[in-house]
Amino acid sequence: MQVIPIYLIAYSLEALITTPVPPLQIYQLTSSGQFSRILSDETLSVSREEKALEAAMEWVGYEQEEREAHLEQVLGQVQWELIRNVATLKETLQNPMVAR
Repeated sequence: MQVIPIYLIAYSLEALITTPVPPLQIYQLTSSGQFSRILSDETLSVSREEKALEAAMEWVGYEQEEREAHLEQVLGQVQWELIRNVATLKETLQNPMVAR
């Protein structure tokens, strides 16, 4: 198993917040447990919860066949009540991985 320093993961999530179309992000290389801990960490700071949702969907999509089994666990870490963008919410709920 690959061990990734937490500061690199935090930097990667920050890049997601500030970059319109981010390249491969380091957080995409984390395990399901690591990624869930990152999303649930009280010190994680995102400008909008939509960014956490986008990161979750990107994490699963990066290795979809292997990670789809963890989708419910990862999406459970998103603070859904803080999502204000209806289009993002609708798009996520219509995603074939989520709509099942």
